[in-house]
Amino acid sequence: MTARRTSSPTLAISAANASLNEGNGGSTAFTFTVTRTGSTTGASTVSYAVTGSGANPATAADFTGGAFPTGTVSFAAGETNKTITVNVAGDSTVEPGENFAVALS
Repeated sequence: MTARRTSSPTLAISAANASLNEGNGGSTAFTFTVTRTGSTTGASTVSYAVTGSGANPATAADFTGGAFPTGTVSFAAGETNKTITVNVAGDSTVEPGENFAVALS
């Protein structure tokens, strides 16, 4: 009998729409695709967290609900892509573009 070694899944994230205006009200949806490669035979879960980044970082108040978004992404066996949506709150304040990052852990 020969033991077969399977690779652990690898996860990557990419922005579907990386540069949008937040708008003067309501919210604007930024979407990100999480891709799973390697072994996809089992289920897996990954957490994500949004933080301000760059020279002009976003603050918690820039997001719908007034908090940095967090959550989990769950993959069923065989699934390779999932979407995360981050809702940015619009406001009428004139300000420079603010930046944020979504990290997987």
